[in-house]
Amino acid sequence: MERSLQLLLAVIIHNGRSRVTALRYDLLMPLSADDSPDRGAPSFSLDLPSVHGIRTELNEGIRLVEGRSIHEAPPCPKCGDLRPFRHGTKVQRYIDLPVRGVKVVVDLERQRYRCKQCSATYFNLPDGFDHQRSITTRLRSYLERKALTHTFYELAREVGVDEKTVRNVFNDYLPHLQSGPTVQTPTVLGIDEVHTRSGYHLVVTNVLEKTIIEMFEKRNRHTVDAYLSSLPDAQVIQVVTMDMWRPYRDGVRKHLPDAQVVIDKFHVVKMANQALETIRKAHRATLSQSDRIQLKQDRFLMLYRRSELDESQSLQLDQIFDKYPSLAIAHASKEAFFDIYACATRTAAETALEDWKSNLTPGLLPAFKPLLTALTNWHDEIFAYFDYRYTNALTESMNALIKIVNHMGKGYSFDILRAKMLYAPRAQLTRSTTTRGVRWSGTNDYLTLRTSGHLGSSNRPTTTSVRLGTSIPALIQLCVDDIDDEDTRSITQDAETEEMRDTP
Repeated sequence: MERSLQLLLAVIIHNGRSRVTALRYDLLMPLSADDSPDRGAPSFSLDLPSVHGIRTELNEGIRLVEGRSIHEAPPCPKCGDLRPFRHGTKVQRYIDLPVRGVKVVVDLERQRYRCKQCSATYFNLPDGFDHQRSITTRLRSYLERKALTHTFYELAREVGVDEKTVRNVFNDYLPHLQSGPTVQTPTVLGIDEVHTRSGYHLVVTNVLEKTIIEMFEKRNRHTVDAYLSSLPDAQVIQVVTMDMWRPYRDGVRKHLPDAQVVIDKFHVVKMANQALETIRKAHRATLSQSDRIQLKQDRFLMLYRRSELDESQSLQLDQIFDKYPSLAIAHASKEAFFDIYACATRTAAETALEDWKSNLTPGLLPAFKPLLTALTNWHDEIFAYFDYRYTNALTESMNALIKIVNHMGKGYSFDILRAKMLYAPRAQLTRSTTTRGVRWSGTNDYLTLRTSGHLGSSNRPTTTSVRLGTSIPALIQLCVDDIDDEDTRSITQDAETEEMRDTP
């Protein structure tokens, strides 16, 4: 079992025999009786100063620890009196961090008190135990961190609590995550969406840094306008990549008038494949049952680029076209459209488009009409790609990961899904910048120029750390260990496909 907690063991020679002492740092795991040099001794260290271990036993793979609170008498919560008297005890069970894969249960004997002034009765809770749930605070901290990259069900099985407990702990932790520093506004902004069971969610990325910077529950005009209008330092945005959804473009024109819109080329060439599929399905309807089944099985060969096929696949495709010449013509038109994106300049691409249009036969026009309409309505944004060469390539892999993570969690709430995507540990990308003070000529005053534009009163260099978002490649790597082989292949194939999309 992976552990993020560090344990330093020092061997101390005492009375001619080895003794193992545990030196613990930050969140610390309890020792089991087997770790003690005197096995079977009645005392047991939980590494909690306010609790004295009485007895421990290992039963059916669970370490049971009996402990007694040695916390000082707390004041009365009702009147604040500091002189309560003892009024019995109560044993309450708490779950602690596992030790070497063994679940740890603490039966804590809590002291009950009665107030001398108001006669109110109350219990004390020693340090190290959660006030809301029957778990230790170190286990709560462990769940908070691990839940960002593991499923709630997996964590619940690991530590021995209910899945609902893990979910509630993480929900309580969300405000702390959301209170962190804001993400720096990128120069190349990516806008996309992902569809889950609860609908479409808006996903915003930093294209140059390959990070996800924000995720919204809704994808509608109001959400787009609200986000773009609230961006700090919006003037730094030079390019916005997107698909052909009109509210995206309208929002950018309204709030980022100086930014250039670039349509992701994948959404354009996908329409050429869809046109080929329309022709194939229409032709398939005229065939016999056996030929229809065979042509359906062969459709993927036609959707691939000819250059991506090996020799046997290319030969098989030629056999299909010998049998169905009309499909050969449609496939050639699809391939010719893909080749437009291999042009080196915008002028060459626009010339190639006109040549492609002139070679379309009348029989192909109905199937390619949606593509032709998009090329007319979005001409400038589509061909801006040849001036800037940006795509939403890696975002598509991110969208696949979002779907898989949501599926593994059996349908997380949006807030939980967003937190897992935006705040995963070891995937946060930051950058440090240093600014130096300057002296104004003719004066003794020193002022510091800062990146935010504010002036300070010190000439000392200032180092500022800015958050760039969650690295998409790092996030995929963190999550891939918890995904089965089939889902892993899905993400890997998506990533490879998007890399190929960036290559003309």
